[in-house]
Amino acid sequence: MAKEFLAPSLATSWKPDARALIRVGTPGITETLATPTTVRVDYTIATVAQVDDRGRYAETPRTERTLAFAFSLHDGEWRISEAPDGIVLSAAAFDLSFQPTALYFLDPNGRFLVPDPRWFARRSTTPVTIVEELLRGPTEWLQRVVVTGSPAGTTLGDQSVDVRTGGTVRVDLNAAAAATSPEARAAMRVQLAATLGVPSVELSAA
Repeated sequence: MAKEFLAPSLATSWKPDARALIRVGTPGITETLATPTTVRVDYTIATVAQVDDRGRYAETPRTERTLAFAFSLHDGEWRISEAPDGIVLSAAAFDLSFQPTALYFLDPNGRFLVPDPRWFARRSTTPVTIVEELLRGPTEWLQRVVVTGSPAGTTLGDQSVDVRTGGTVRVDLNAAAAATSPEARAAMRVQLAATLGVPSVELSAA
């Protein structure tokens, strides 16, 4: 929906998932008329946390930031023509718009599940995003103490993630996962079921 308010050039390049900044207090807005058809806006906020492009949440010291925007006339309508990647949310809006999710990996002996906390926007495509991040592997601070059943290069296949009636999820993987061992496939199913919070997962790979 947000891209409906963007100029055509920005609509193709703007990356809303680059980060989410969580602000507190009341933003400050300063407008400057650059030309008769262009307005520049400085949006000043105080941030206390952010979520990066992989869903990793981090609290930060209260930081004053000024984000630069531009609005231009296109076909008689004002559109956003310049904007930084990412979005800005109040703490209350963040709680409503994002959901906490644990990506589960295995301890080196394969006996226990280890959570990797993330936050993802609430969308119909969120299960796909969650599986994509699980396949990309754990965050850096966990890499030395956990393992994963998915071999290097594993990504989602053409059929992606299919959530079926009754809670079963079918996950289609690419050729990198096709030749893996039965033990690794079993580990992947365990990780996926725990991460997605479902009773069972069907895997396909080609």
